Amino acid sequence: MRGSISITGGSRAAFAFWLTAWRPAFGALALAGLLGAAAAVASLLRDFRLLPGLYAAYLLAVVMAQGALLRLAGAGASADGWALSPGWGGFQWGALEWRLLAVAALRLALFLLLGALLVTLVAVLYVGLATARSGHGVADAAAWRFGAGDPWVSGAISFVAAAGVCALVWVGLRLYLAPIATAAAGQVRLLSTWPWTRGRALTILGSVILVFSPLILAAVAIRAGRVMFAIHLDEHRAHAAALGLIVGFGRAFLALPASVGLMSYLHDRLGPADAGAP
Repeated sequence: MRGSISITGGSRAAFAFWLTAWRPAFGALALAGLLGAAAAVASLLRDFRLLPGLYAAYLLAVVMAQGALLRLAGAGASADGWALSPGWGGFQWGALEWRLLAVAALRLALFLLLGALLVTLVAVLYVGLATARSGHGVADAAAWRFGAGDPWVSGAISFVAAAGVCALVWVGLRLYLAPIATAAAGQVRLLSTWPWTRGRALTILGSVILVFSPLILAAVAIRAGRVMFAIHLDEHRAHAAALGLIVGFGRAFLALPASVGLMSYLHDRLGPADAGAP
């Protein structure tokens, strides 16, 4: 029913799409998985020289794979008449992929701006509370030491930081339909999708958690294993490589197709009536 969404309905649609979509886009997903694994291994081993190049290549691979999946989802036909075929193995780069790359860049810029504002707010609040509680001036190091050890200051800072992170997640959920809206409209859509998800953020969050629960459980199990067995990845590069492969290919072959399936379900029910059924 149009306008009606549910957590279980979204998760069912996501996994139903995943079952059929990963094969036609296998090549693009495999490339995204490989580059994601390489970037994850470099992060785990703290090889910061390779990170910028690897993450840039990973972003392009993810955009190409997402474009192939959106073509399979049939998210409308643009004015340019892009075909619903994802290309051989999902390897295709056209107007749709350029638009999706623009959406990714705009979202990244937005979250960097909001993150910078949050950090600034937390820093100003810490300085104000530390100086007020200690009675020392801003330039006095004693105020900073007092603030770090004061449980009231620490609690207030933690609360504001947690609230800020929740706000960032909420913004991300409100803009969740930007890629599929861009595909359906044939032009970049970001903030125009904001009204579609009004009052639906918690339902979308529930669907996202349920869809990504296998990856979440795997991450928890891996973290618990590292702590239990005191595994230091700097000393065990084979473990870092294995973990990187799990992260990279898990994101590519599960998260990407399932997220497009969920977007398709939500866009069909929340998007404009004349946007076409994905």
